[in-house]
Amino acid sequence: MPLEALHLASQYPPVGQGGLGAHVYGLTQALAVHLPVRVVSPTDLSEDPLDPNTALQWGRGLSVTPGAVIHAHNYEVALPALVAKALSAAPLVVTLHLPAPERYRVLERRLLAAADAVIAVSHSLASEYGALGWQMPAPVVIPNGVDEAFYASDPGAARQAGRILFAGRLCPQKGCDLALRAFRELLPTFPALRLRVAGTGAWEQAYRNLARRLGIGDRVHWLGWLAPAALREEYQRCRAFLMPSRFEPFGLSALEAMACGAPVIAAAVGGLPEFITDQETGLLVPQGDPAALAQAVHSLLVDPSRAARLGAAAALHAREFTWARAAEETLRVYRCLPQTAQLPDLSPQSRLRRAAETVRAALDPEPVHP
Repeated sequence: MPLEALHLASQYPPVGQGGLGAHVYGLTQALAVHLPVRVVSPTDLSEDPLDPNTALQWGRGLSVTPGAVIHAHNYEVALPALVAKALSAAPLVVTLHLPAPERYRVLERRLLAAADAVIAVSHSLASEYGALGWQMPAPVVIPNGVDEAFYASDPGAARQAGRILFAGRLCPQKGCDLALRAFRELLPTFPALRLRVAGTGAWEQAYRNLARRLGIGDRVHWLGWLAPAALREEYQRCRAFLMPSRFEPFGLSALEAMACGAPVIAAAVGGLPEFITDQETGLLVPQGDPAALAQAVHSLLVDPSRAARLGAAAALHAREFTWARAAEETLRVYRCLPQTAQLPDLSPQSRLRRAAETVRAALDPEPVHP
């Protein structure tokens, strides 16, 4: 069992809000019940751990204590994690949240090769990495959790019949365009329907333009990024929550919505079917099919009692996914780690040289074999 857990993450509230940041916050809060935990993350949006200079500063300044474990969340913190391991020889755990873009795949591969243990947030993601044939420990699957005390049904918050919710980054992965197209198909039958879009992203203007072209611009409410309490209220009041993702390693927003008793309609991709059982705790639709998405929403709008049953079952099922459980499973991974190796004391100049060499080696392109 390590004496301390040092978590490195590119997101942590209030900077860079997203599923990864929510994961790191929830997990580290639960782990802190069992052992000391430190979190190192950007202090503002301009601080990028993928930048070599930032990585050197992070890695050299981490002060990894004897008996600690370094826990890196995703490829974005690969450089400081590799520097910290090179300077301390502490065991390294990597949690996979989302595959790296092509330009960072070599860096991600080197991070995983240096890891002593790898965690994936879903079986789908673990299988994806297993199929790559990379040199890395076999991933241990530990699903995301939800703060069951915060995300819960509110008996005093009545669900509004015409209120449909989409929440997520405004990017192609999350499928906001599919939600907009499905919504247009529903309006002739349900003219009072409104789609509420919670989130921001690089594609926001493109999706606003799409809504206007579809003739639904005045029926879509763009909420922007919402603080957790405001998002929870949206979960509690919507008639249905949509997650039509094109790919989804887990889908934390869907789990949060379920915990709040919202009937969830999600694409049957990635990790979503691992915690949503079709027709029991939610509805699953084919990937990239706005017509099927619209049909699923229609089925709930015409049968409120069925929607209520799905929401109640979802809330009960979501209680199985707690951060306390995730922390206990993470501790089991920690207990199997090797002991910290003993490195000779390094002078400041030697530490700087070793750190710089580590960053340079991690960024070197892989050789092309004939």
